[in-house]
Amino acid sequence: DSDNLRFKLGDSSGNGGYLELYSEAEASTAMIRSYAISDVQAYFTAGNVGIGTNDPSTLLELEATTPEITLDATGGHPAINFDVADASDTAVLNFKLNTATKGYIEYDFDDVANNELMVFEVGGSKRMHIKGDGNIGIGTSIPEGSLHIESSVANDPDLIIRQAHATNEQEGGNIYFDCGELDGFLSDDVTIGELVFRSWDDTDENWLSAAYIRGSMDGNGANDNMPGKLQFYTNDGSSSATLRMTIKENGRVGIGTDSPKGNLQIIDASSSAYLQLQGASGAYGANMNFWADAGEDAT
Repeated sequence: DSDNLRFKLGDSSGNGGYLELYSEAEASTAMIRSYAISDVQAYFTAGNVGIGTNDPSTLLELEATTPEITLDATGGHPAINFDVADASDTAVLNFKLNTATKGYIEYDFDDVANNELMVFEVGGSKRMHIKGDGNIGIGTSIPEGSLHIESSVANDPDLIIRQAHATNEQEGGNIYFDCGELDGFLSDDVTIGELVFRSWDDTDENWLSAAYIRGSMDGNGANDNMPGKLQFYTNDGSSSATLRMTIKENGRVGIGTDSPKGNLQIIDASSSAYLQLQGASGAYGANMNFWADAGEDAT
């Protein structure tokens, strides 16, 4: 009739299924169910599809104690696509608790590929951003390097590298600065990496180096031969840091010079250069001892 249209797939004696079509009085709803009315499996209402629910609020809504979606590929690669119509749009994967969004993964499209952004929100805050140029920001949406970690919390951020092996006497982790040529060796004085300490210049609005440690080549590289040196820079109150100490590839240390002529060489351009040895609290008693092998002079 006009109020309750029904198309029957099977019969009651065989517990057949039904495809039920309701009139306008039933909100133009269709359902697929087994014979028992309590076994309704899918609803089609107002353009939405509900599986396990008769009141879907989106195009597709699944409801169960532990709902799962399985893409079982018998060949090839299964995929879920998020296809937007314009570069100003975004695609979002939400994680909710009782309809409240607790976290999400969002892709922000852009006409310029390098400006596109993937955003990860956890606990109500955006925690990580991956830009289209490959830079990753943790705590910042505009990462200025391959990995940029930023925090507005005091004494943060921290970077922890921890070796937690259960066996004693295990070595800890490492930080590597790798630099090389695909078909050849690095040349003398090429910088391999720097550990830089910077602070913000609020007047010029840029970052200035207060100190840094540089590792570089100390000669030309060759097979099984990679001479290197460490150089230490500090800033005494200017726009750039100055070289203070160099440890050469042969172990010689130069203070005020990058070419020490002995195991330790100290050079000061001022006329008051000196080496001071002082005991605790200014007390006398500090000594300088000269040792030599038997039969040689100590000077």
